[in-house]
Amino acid sequence: MFPKAVTPHEVVRYTNQFRNAQGIPPLTVNPALNAATLARAQDMKTHRYFAHRNPDAGEGPRDAIKAVGHVAKVSAVNIARGNR
Repeated sequence: MFPKAVTPHEVVRYTNQFRNAQGIPPLTVNPALNAATLARAQDMKTHRYFAHRNPDAGEGPRDAIKAVGHVAKVSAVNIARGNR
């Protein structure tokens, strides 16, 4: 379904195709949240873990969101690996 390397904009485009077919409003790209996502991915790579929270520092997604200056009342994340 997806090419090997997919950009955040392509993920949103594919997601919005599905959302449009369901009559759901489209998503938009948020640069601050993209920065938080990249920081979390780099943290997992650097510290060799795969989880929502850094097992050593205890930092999680909300910490990454705050670190980039984004304010959210509600947030949620999904992580996945090995998908084909």
